[in-house]
Amino acid sequence: MNIPVQPLNIASIGALASFAMFLISSALGYNPLGHVSWFSSWIVIAVVVMGVKKHRDGGLAGIITYGQALSIGLLVTIVYGSMVAILIYMYGSFLNDSLVENHILWMRESMSVFFDSFGDAYEDKFEELIEQVTIGSIAFGDFQTKLISGVIISLISATVLKRSEDDYEYE
Repeated sequence: MNIPVQPLNIASIGALASFAMFLISSALGYNPLGHVSWFSSWIVIAVVVMGVKKHRDGGLAGIITYGQALSIGLLVTIVYGSMVAILIYMYGSFLNDSLVENHILWMRESMSVFFDSFGDAYEDKFEELIEQVTIGSIAFGDFQTKLISGVIISLISATVLKRSEDDYEYE
């Protein structure tokens, strides 16, 4: 079994870059799990595309099927999302105990606009959901977000980056 090391290295570097953006936004006083997190969404695109291209051009001599490209893209996405989720969990557990409380405050501020528009009918249900927020649920939610976007990017990049022997012109 050929383990694709280069795509996994790219996923690891992407996870570190994403976590660095998380730390920078946190240090600047923004909620790193809120709207600011969309600034790091380009990283998953770069990680998946670069991982598939590196594997195609390096390990497979320029030829890759749709299935191979999709599987590498999904593998890179899972490694990338898992590493970021683990780093967020460790950061929230050991370095910043107030991450959960700050995230809950941000959620309450965001939902106040909803309650102002639609009334307080859902406020009790929202408070029940707030009580269930932990650092584990925050990290898992971030993983799910990265996984969903990574699957979409993997499907697109597998379509664009696939290359067969027929694509080459022989003279």
